[in-house]
Amino acid sequence: ASPPTSEDKDNHTLEADSHPMGEADPASSPPPTTEPNTNDEHKTPGHIAYGAHAIPLPKIEVSLLAHLPLGTKCSLQPTPDAVRHGFYDLKNIKLALEQSLIRTRGCLNRGDLVHCWFRGTKFDLVVKEVTPRTVGAVSCVNTDIEVDI
Repeated sequence: ASPPTSEDKDNHTLEADSHPMGEADPASSPPPTTEPNTNDEHKTPGHIAYGAHAIPLPKIEVSLLAHLPLGTKCSLQPTPDAVRHGFYDLKNIKLALEQSLIRTRGCLNRGDLVHCWFRGTKFDLVVKEVTPRTVGAVSCVNTDIEVDI
């Protein structure tokens, strides 16, 4: 093979966007995008429905209490599902409430949903009012609470 001539060099010119070794020229390629995707900043990462639904941003109020007052009275309202499942047909509502509250609750907050289980059936009740009303929550530990339904 003969050495390349100036005429051969003209026939073998490189394209502007290519590298002599067949790789893309780093100076001519656009820089990689490193900006975060702002569309996904309010979505839950790592979930099966990631990106399918927006996550609401409710305001949360946190109050630290040194001592929660002992409850003396509360009002509970059964949900429509609890009534349909026969909450008012229970022979001993007191027993069902005592067992559920003792095992699952340390306090009652106004607006809470209390799950009361009796013989494999779940009855949901909403806490409408608690006494004393100072903070809207009362302790259920080591106290007797009068319950209105």
